[in-house]
Amino acid sequence: MAGEVLLVNFRYLLEEEVEALVVAPGKGVVCEGSEYKCRSLHPSRILDLDGRIVVPGLRDAHTHLMSTALSYRILDLRRVSSVEELKEAVRRAALEVGPGGWGGREGVGPGQDG
Repeated sequence: MAGEVLLVNFRYLLEEEVEALVVAPGKGVVCEGSEYKCRSLHPSRILDLDGRIVVPGLRDAHTHLMSTALSYRILDLRRVSSVEELKEAVRRAALEVGPGGWGGREGVGPGQDG
């Protein structure tokens, strides 16, 4: 396999049974388990980690910019349990936003009991 790297001789934080990993460019981990199993893929490079720790990374670290930005302006009402608490939460949010500001709500509606 072109570009794949076989990692051996490491401590893996997820599972003690994993003694080898094959990592492929653009694909991530394509094989894990015994060194024999991973070598069967014929990786182009072998990297001996000399007992170092291997920490799994995030596979899909991204955000949706618009929804993330809008979430900072949402009034979270999930813990509100009375009309008085609702009024107080809205009053505080209105003071923060100021005249002409805008906002949204979270945790209210059908099937959202908080």
